[in-house]
Amino acid sequence: MSRITLLTVGAFIVPLLLHAQEEPALPWPVAEALRMESRSPGVIRMPELEGVAQALKKQHPSFPTFADSAMHAWIERWTTLERDHFRGMLALWQEQRPFIESQLRAAELPQELALLPLALSGMDPLHHTLSGAGIWALPHAVAVRYGLRVNDVNDSRHQPVLSTFAAIKHLSAVAKEFAAPDLRALAMACGPANAVRAQGRSGGETSLAALYPHVDPIDRSIVPRWMAALYLVDHVAALGLKPLILAPLPPTDTCRTTRPLSKVLLVSALPFEPSLLAWLVPTVVGRTVPAGTQLILPEGLCRRLAVITDSLNSAVVSAPQARTPLEDEAEERTPDGRETIYHRVVAGDVLGRIAERYGVTLSEVRRWNDIKGDQIDVGEVLTLHVAPAIKRKVERSEEKPVSQTAPNDQDFTWYTVRRGDSLYGIAKRLAGVSADSLMRFNGIGPDIRPGQRIKIPAR
Repeated sequence: MSRITLLTVGAFIVPLLLHAQEEPALPWPVAEALRMESRSPGVIRMPELEGVAQALKKQHPSFPTFADSAMHAWIERWTTLERDHFRGMLALWQEQRPFIESQLRAAELPQELALLPLALSGMDPLHHTLSGAGIWALPHAVAVRYGLRVNDVNDSRHQPVLSTFAAIKHLSAVAKEFAAPDLRALAMACGPANAVRAQGRSGGETSLAALYPHVDPIDRSIVPRWMAALYLVDHVAALGLKPLILAPLPPTDTCRTTRPLSKVLLVSALPFEPSLLAWLVPTVVGRTVPAGTQLILPEGLCRRLAVITDSLNSAVVSAPQARTPLEDEAEERTPDGRETIYHRVVAGDVLGRIAERYGVTLSEVRRWNDIKGDQIDVGEVLTLHVAPAIKRKVERSEEKPVSQTAPNDQDFTWYTVRRGDSLYGIAKRLAGVSADSLMRFNGIGPDIRPGQRIKIPAR
């Protein structure tokens, strides 16, 4: 094990470090926890970088590891300048760790992959770049290939459980494609095409340490961050890297919208922070919250939303002069005079019949909703641009308020979690239902709490 040097945090060291580089934006539970945490000077245990490679090899003998200057730089950064950020990342990772590791075991994949999302996204579900999104930084094509919904309104990559299911399928496919362990690890971290390009650029190198510098520049820091995370998690106690105690979420209610709502107006009308809404409902990525969207809101706000829904819609319809440029982009009328409505898929729906019902073509429905084939899921909300007469007809038949129960009760029933319940225990009592299917159906992890309401799929 490497030696540990104790470095006292003095009055001059931290300011100099903070001027060197700004810390990245933090997810809501981390930022809130740091805001409430009492701050005081302390002791930072800095790792000696000699022997890091040997320590990694000892802890992970059957997995490709290495230590180089780039990896060392991330260790120093996460133990000094971004120490609190790393503590937050560590806390978020520990919340997801049991679920991720169980999925890796089931797929017979290396446990070292459990720390890959920490390197890819810092465990931030809201992570989004041109390369990918969510904790696994899944590219658009990969996410859609493995069943996630990704469009301008909803992006399932931001839901940790759903993105983990997709990521495990992707990693399993990559593992079968690459026989060499080092090239396989690179393909899992940076993508198969990137790994193949790196192999060609390297002139035939075979080790992970020699291959990763040849991946595309935008992805070049992923592998060093991964190696640094492996080392730091192995030595958290010796390094004094105590995970941050995350700020608890407020008690919440669950409700479902029946009309599209402007996200700007929703946040301004309800008394809570936009960052909290983004954390509670991470998959809604557009400026408009579509009809049929399940919202998780601080306790009491679902009732308030039910009261103000009509006024929110009236504000959009009756006061066009007050609209902001941001809201103008969400205008519900298309250039050819059609108007936008939303159709929630129910059991028995097929795309062709939906298109015929609303007087549009099948190809239009596919294009508007980024659907490649004919598969649609019960509960999915489709965007449709229809003639004004069709919209008026639909609106006359939709005179329901926001409800805290699902619009289509035959598809699932609500169950209120009791003290001592677990998802695995609940699943055992239900024929044909597994804990994994409950997590996927509800978009949650394995941890549940008394009073929480979960959906039980109809059998």
